[in-house]
Amino acid sequence: MSDAPLVAVVNGDNGNLTLLQALLTERGYRVMLHKDGTAAHSTLKRSRPDLVLLDVPIDDPAGSWTLLDLLTLDPDTLGIPVLVCCNEPKMVAHKVDILRQAGNDILEKPFSKDILIGRVEALLHT
Repeated sequence: MSDAPLVAVVNGDNGNLTLLQALLTERGYRVMLHKDGTAAHSTLKRSRPDLVLLDVPIDDPAGSWTLLDLLTLDPDTLGIPVLVCCNEPKMVAHKVDILRQAGNDILEKPFSKDILIGRVEALLHT
């Protein structure tokens, strides 16, 4: 079994899942992929990833917000840091302070690979 951190990627776009998996694997992380945010909670609860990379789509953010609420309310997943990625800063403006106080972060899209990896490393304290 590997000691590499496990990063769960939750993103509704297959192309983004593939790209993020390749990038994170190349950097030495173990990666698990989830296309549906709402359905991911039970798997995340069982697997206890070291970080969740959560996409909040403009067209249907409800599933992502539901997953974030479940992760932060469930004692078994409360300590897992979440990197919330979104296209529209206004979508998360009202949650910025709460997210950061909980040890999470927000990344506005589009972003570079280096910025993404920097945020992942900061949240994982690597």
